[in-house]
Amino acid sequence: MIKQDEKITFTGQVKEALLSIKEKKCCKKARANAESFICDNALIERENFVCDECKNAFLRGVFLKCGSVNAPDKRGHLEMKVGSEMNADEMCIFLREMGLEAKVSKRREKYLVYFKDGDTIFALLSLMGAQKCAFDLVNTQIEKNIRNNVNRVNNCEMANMQKSANATVRQLEAIKELMKDERFENLPEKLLYTATLRRDNPDLSLTDLALIHEPPITKSCVNHRLEKLIKIAFGE
Repeated sequence: MIKQDEKITFTGQVKEALLSIKEKKCCKKARANAESFICDNALIERENFVCDECKNAFLRGVFLKCGSVNAPDKRGHLEMKVGSEMNADEMCIFLREMGLEAKVSKRREKYLVYFKDGDTIFALLSLMGAQKCAFDLVNTQIEKNIRNNVNRVNNCEMANMQKSANATVRQLEAIKELMKDERFENLPEKLLYTATLRRDNPDLSLTDLALIHEPPITKSCVNHRLEKLIKIAFGE
């Protein structure tokens, strides 16, 4: 039993949900058979599955005996730790019959039948009868993906702003360099016009700088002129 002041793990929540499921007599027997399957290195006796729910009940029994699943805020991972390679192979065949593709690895003296794919873990929890836990898992993963996407967008915007700021500094340095002598005043008319606007409006973006031209020009044209300005100033 979980004490009131103890924090139950996500695996604990799943197992509590599974234990609360009301089962028919045949399903109870199928779930009980899962323990002997794991302990006795036996094959799964499919002939003992009487109703459509017996397979799910057997799967519940295996998970209750040796299963665990990561919390929703962590990387997807559900595993069932069985005693032998035969158990692992038999479980993989059984799961494949239910439309679930598992992987196997060995840890110390135990074999792990495991899943990492979120959709498959959702399907497995649902089949076992822990639907609420399955949806909690999916909802948390959706929220996590949204947060990650927002962070990526913000990081991209910050990088673009920094890149734009660096470019503006370089443009102003070029103008300053050209103003040291007569090169600035001797620039071609259109280039001088754009350079003067940039000098007088250092905080404007290329888009806004393009709009205050008379007549307005494109952002690409402004960028081309300013790059040409830098090349003249520094020979780049």
